[in-house]
Amino acid sequence: LTANMLMQDRIQLLKLGMNDLLIKPITERQLTDMLEKWGQTSWLHQYQGVGAEQLMRNIDYKLHIFQYMMEKFKLDYSGFSEHLTPFIISGELVAVKRKIHTLKGIAANFYAEALVREVLAMERELENGIDAQEIFPILKQIQHEIDRIVGKRSETEALSEMP
Repeated sequence: LTANMLMQDRIQLLKLGMNDLLIKPITERQLTDMLEKWGQTSWLHQYQGVGAEQLMRNIDYKLHIFQYMMEKFKLDYSGFSEHLTPFIISGELVAVKRKIHTLKGIAANFYAEALVREVLAMERELENGIDAQEIFPILKQIQHEIDRIVGKRSETEALSEMP
């Protein structure tokens, strides 16, 4: 509960162990909604593509760690394909392999099975060097799985919901 909070402070507050934020003044309804939200674990299902319940078990149900991990993943990987593309284009195989290997470890720790599958496919393809025609479709699938985890809808999904 706070009266003074900026959005950029959110990550720092999660690092410190805060689970959620209520900004004053609050209503009785906001308070009861917040208590209901944290009194059950159904909110874990909002994280598609992640084995959230398994991950929570691994971190001893420390919610603030889970939240920090998800926020950090979103910050670091939302634009993964855009970040990796220049390395692919310039043929920097070692850098591409290193970034893919790091993502594989994170995906495994998140129990993100579909993302792990795509990253493993990329690793197999990189064994033959960088062939952009083969790598870019896999990179697109990797980004799709990352977007599912961070809750970002693709353009196709957004268009399909339009009337």
